[in-house]
Amino acid sequence: MQLNSIVNAQETHLTKIRAWLSRRAIPIALAAGVAVALEITMPHRVAAQDGQGQGRVCSNATLRGDYGRLSSGIRPAPANPAVTESFVATALRTYDGNGGFTEISSSHGQITPAIRDTPGHGTYDVRADCTGTSMIFITGAPFPIETSFVIVGKGEEVQHAVMAPQPQVVTAVERRVER
Repeated sequence: MQLNSIVNAQETHLTKIRAWLSRRAIPIALAAGVAVALEITMPHRVAAQDGQGQGRVCSNATLRGDYGRLSSGIRPAPANPAVTESFVATALRTYDGNGGFTEISSSHGQITPAIRDTPGHGTYDVRADCTGTSMIFITGAPFPIETSFVIVGKGEEVQHAVMAPQPQVVTAVERRVER
């Protein structure tokens, strides 16, 4: 008899807990759903981090001065564009802080001999989130080269990926030159 009353008391207690949870669960679930929906639909401002958790906004002025670059990848061989070759290149690029740059580059490939001190120039556009694009015009090249880049390390480094022309698969890293 006593066992029966203990079991009934526990069942009654569980029933009360279930009823309380049922009353609270629906409003809590609705509130969570509304919070998630608001989070998804609200626009967010993207800002680069300066390494100390402080937001930083970039512009064309973020890139100013000399940067040394090392590039490598696969490109069409100049003598026969139907054939691709692995290559490496170095350059010294000077950004003007206003969306323009000049550079001097040297490269060699698996097939192509060394080509030294080739001048180039171009334009760049930096977005507030520290990403951007550039267009490079290399003397003697029949087409410009378009890159997509990201600025890191408080403007000390620029990491590029060639987007066009195809079939190039090239990456490059630039570091600010200390003088």
